[in-house]
This record gives sequence, C-alpha cells and structure tokens, in this order.
Amino acid sequence: MLNKRLLELIPKVFTYTAQAVFFQWLSLLCNIAFTISICRFINYCFYNKTFNSQILIETLGVTIISILLRALFTKININITYRTSQQAKKILREKIFDKLCKIGISYKNYVSTAEAVQVSVEGIDQLEVYFSQYVPQLFYSIISVITLFILFSIFSIKVAIVFIVCVPIIPLSIVLIQKFAKRLLSKYWNSYTNLGDTFLENIQGLTTLKIYGCDEQKHIEMNRNAELFRKATMKVLIMQLNSISVMDLVAFGGSAIGIIIGILEFKNGNIALLNMLIIILLSAEFFIPLRQLGSFFHIAMNGASAADKIFRILDIEHIENENKNILIENYNINFKNVSFSYDGNRTILNNINIALPNKGLFTLVGKSGCGKSTIASILTGKLKNYSGSIKLGNMELSKISENALMDIVTYIPHNGYIFKGTIEYNLKMGKSNATKNEMLNQKVCDKMQAELDEFIAELKTKSSSEIIEFAYELIYKEDILQSFDFDIRGNNPLTNEQAKALLSLKNPLDYLYQEWLECDSSVLDTLRLSNDFAIDKQIEYLKLRAGKERECR
Repeated sequence: MLNKRLLELIPKVFTYTAQAVFFQWLSLLCNIAFTISICRFINYCFYNKTFNSQILIETLGVTIISILLRALFTKININITYRTSQQAKKILREKIFDKLCKIGISYKNYVSTAEAVQVSVEGIDQLEVYFSQYVPQLFYSIISVITLFILFSIFSIKVAIVFIVCVPIIPLSIVLIQKFAKRLLSKYWNSYTNLGDTFLENIQGLTTLKIYGCDEQKHIEMNRNAELFRKATMKVLIMQLNSISVMDLVAFGGSAIGIIIGILEFKNGNIALLNMLIIILLSAEFFIPLRQLGSFFHIAMNGASAADKIFRILDIEHIENENKNILIENYNINFKNVSFSYDGNRTILNNINIALPNKGLFTLVGKSGCGKSTIASILTGKLKNYSGSIKLGNMELSKISENALMDIVTYIPHNGYIFKGTIEYNLKMGKSNATKNEMLNQKVCDKMQAELDEFIAELKTKSSSEIIEFAYELIYKEDILQSFDFDIRGNNPLTNEQAKALLSLKNPLDYLYQEWLECDSSVLDTLRLSNDFAIDKQIEYLKLRAGKERECR
C-alpha cells in the first residue's frame, strides 16, 4: 500500500506526513470534546427535567472552542498537505525533465513524446493525491481507530469489540482489490498513452494525410483507439464503484450494529444514557477515516500506475559523454565499417565506409530505405547504437557530448512524414487497395524517372553543341518512359518477376534505350519487344547467379 521508492524521492515527506497526521488527530479530539459536551448537556436536561444556564454556557463554550480549534487545525493540515504535494510534483517533474535532457534528442528511442508528456502532467497530478491525502490518511486511520477504541472501551466494551472487529474488513477489501486494480490500471494507462501516441503522430503527419486523402482513415483509427480507452476507463470506474459500495456497506453497517448494541445495552441498564448518546454520535467517526482511505486508495493506485511509468523513464540507462567542451581542428567526416540496426534483426547500414573532406557540398543519393536518413540521424546524435567508428575531425562521435555536437551539426528535416509500420503500409495510403504488383511497377517507373532527371541535369552542364548531340537520346528516352508509364497504368503491367529484374539493373532506362536502337520498328512496339527481351535476359542472369551462389554454399 506504500511505495517506498516513491516516498524516498521526496525529502522530508515523512516529517510532513507526521505533522499532517498530528493535526488531523487534534481535530478528532476537538470533535470528541464537542460531542461529549453536547451529550452531557442532553443527559443533564433529561434526568433533571430542568434547564441549567451554567451547563448551557459551559456547553456553548466547549462547542465554540472545539469548532474554532478544529477549523484552525484543518487549515494547518491543508497547508501542510498542499506544501507536500507541490514539492512532490516539482521534484518529480524536474527529475523527468532532467533525465530527458541528459538523454538528449535520442530520448525517442526509449520513450515516446506523448507518454513523457502524459506521465509528466496527468500522471504526476494523480500522485499529488497520493502524497497529500492517501499517505497521511493511512497513518491517521490507524491512530484514530486506536483512539476511538480506547474511548469506546470506557463507555461499553461490547460496542468497542464490535467496532474493532468490523474495521479490518475495509483494509482487507483494499488489499484484495489492490492486485486486480493494479493490473486494470496498468491497462488503462497503456491505452491512454497509446491514444496519445496515435493523436500526436496524426497531428505531426496531418499534411501527409491530407495529400494522400487518408485523414478520414486515421480519423476512424483514432475513434477506434478512443473507444478502447473509453472501455478501459469504464472498467476502472466500475471497479471503483463496486469497491466503494463494499466499503460503504461495511462502514455504515458496522456503525448501525454498534448503535443497536449501544441502545440494547442502555435498555438492559448496562450503560448510562450519556454513554449511549456518545456511542450513537461517535460511531460513524470509527469508520469514516478508513472509508476516506478507501476513496483515496483508488486515486492513489492510479498514481502508483503512473509512478511505474515514471520509474521506467528514470531508470533508462544512458552514457553521458565526458567531453563537454571540445576543440575539433577540422570537420572531416569519416565512417569506418559502420553498421546499424533499429530492431537488432534487420540491418540498415552494413559496414559503411565514407570519407567527406572539411569543406564542400555532398549529397547522399539512394533508393528509399537504403539508410540516408539513418546516417543523418547518427551524425546528429539521434541514433547512438551503431557499431564501427565515426569521426568528426580527430574526435570519435560517441565521445562528443550532445551540446558540443549541436554546435557543429545541424539537421533540417523535410516535410514528409512516415507513419509507424511498414513501407508498404505508408505507400498504400496513396491507394489503399494497391497490389504488390502495382507497387513494383510504380517503383520501376520511379527509378527510370529518377534516371531521366539525372540525365537532364547532366545535360545542363554541357555546351550547346553537346546538348544537340544528346537531344535525340533525350527525346526517345522520354518517349520510352511515357510509353512505359502508359503501359503499366493500362491492362499490360509487368509481372512481379519482370519488375524485379528491371529493378536489379543499374540504369534500366538506358538499357531499354540501347535495346531500342538496335530495332527498326516503331517506339511503342519496339518498347514492348525490348522490354520483354531485356527483362527475360536479366531474369536468366539472376537465376544463373542464384544457382552459382547455391553451389558455393
């Protein structure tokens, strides 16, 4: 019921708790004094059949003093608990923020932004009740039960025994519910953070969703996640309602039993009227502290589930570089046998070797998924778990602190957004019912378009006379590409095997152009013939190479 590690995070929490419990106990004593004073006045009037002004003045005096003192003690207790909760929130948020700052821009490798925000805001707000209400109430419940048991033992030992027997049922129900509640609240927080992750991702990629016309699809997905969260919330509320119903039954049922026994004891002449009145008026006080503890328990358990996520963030292991201020003589970038994998299974970079001199403009060009963005992320420090050696000047990248690295490396992202999932999942946002064959054909078309763009860019660097020489090639390469694009969008797309064969060629467009030069037929007819010839030739080559590899193995 108490989280030792959580309490140890907050300095003087036990001192504040002891102060809060002490003033709560003083408030209880004031209430006892007020109740006994009222019962004494009623008892006097009942037996003496007269009204005594002195007794009335004494009763009013005790009542006023008790009310004023109780108000004062309650205010002091509120100030103490407020100070405790504010200190707890401040310390926990500082620890989370400091931890994320120490991890740096690579924190997303360990925890999502949405989860970090949710835990830091709502999760810690739930812990406010844990420190300010639940912990003091736990100790106060024990002290109040002992105090009232001693008091009731003076008036009626039978009533005192009934109360002390009924009281453990409430904490017992709390213990029984705790295990179930912890598992349920863990699912609640998981659904909550998943909903936050999805919402944040959709907001960040909203432009991409609008371009592909998939915002409605994501809207449906958000509704589905919100429904799961709603169901988890309802399960938590049902569990809390059932638990509170059990505690109410025990509290008010035990109080009623005590009152009935007190009345029977008075009827049988075993106790005086004064004792019976005190038992009737104070019976509820025996169970109210534990009843309130049960109410705070559910909120505290929610906070405890959030605390587990807080500790998961605080327990993230990271290596803090010692080189806070470095002097790099030059900014040469050297990759030596660098490998990287996101999940440990699929290798993105495999023994990469790159050498970039100090000054110049350099471009990494390659197909989607080949590792261009991964290299950029490694250089900025977003990704750290690489193997091999990367040096900036004379300094190993892994030895450079994040602050120093940010002074010399700048990363400017593009506007596109890749959603969680496979490349195929992202591509299908453009056409949800696209087949694998359609995507392979489109990939071939895109590769040839990139090849044509590169050819045009190269022409711009040539002289006018050279451009005229290559104009014929440019015109027919454009015709080939247009014909190919028309073909795959019609009813005559390439097969998967043909598309893969073309993709394996370094320059498929130039290959088709060279094949066309050897024919005398029209462009469209020759294109289909040359396509089939080149593709079949490439397929035979691939099969031959695969067979040789199997023989070598």
